[in-house]
Amino acid sequence: MDKARAIHIIGHIRYRPGWSIEVEPDFVIQITGKGHITKAPDSPPDQVRIRIRWTAPDSSLPPDFPQNTEVGLTTHIQFHEDDTDLRFTRRVLDALIALDMHEAREFFRIGVGDPDAPPNGVAPFHPHRVDGRSNWNATNPNSPTRTIPAM
Repeated sequence: MDKARAIHIIGHIRYRPGWSIEVEPDFVIQITGKGHITKAPDSPPDQVRIRIRWTAPDSSLPPDFPQNTEVGLTTHIQFHEDDTDLRFTRRVLDALIALDMHEAREFFRIGVGDPDAPPNGVAPFHPHRVDGRSNWNATNPNSPTRTIPAM
């Protein structure tokens, strides 16, 4: 597979209603020490940079999550010369599943309504907190830590 084919495939993927997956420009703007603006490659030649966007309840407002927020993530999807379309699209889906897992860990709460727990419960696996990441890794030792950046 070449980069043009990978970009073509990503341009025709649909996921959930309200979600978008777009190929991002493959460069970043850099300003040099002298104030000159340059374009620099942002992806290795065997990767495509994509942007995933969606609207979701704001996980920082438990327990009812009354407000929505716009969420976005930029990541890279690798392709290989011998990839089939199916193998490449599986890699894209794996990235979406990892993203869903990240979101699930933000929303998962225990103890909501329990008088012995905090009013909004506890998010024991919250990916934005050190204790949440530690709990996740300690209880899931055979699973690699997902590399979804904090959003």
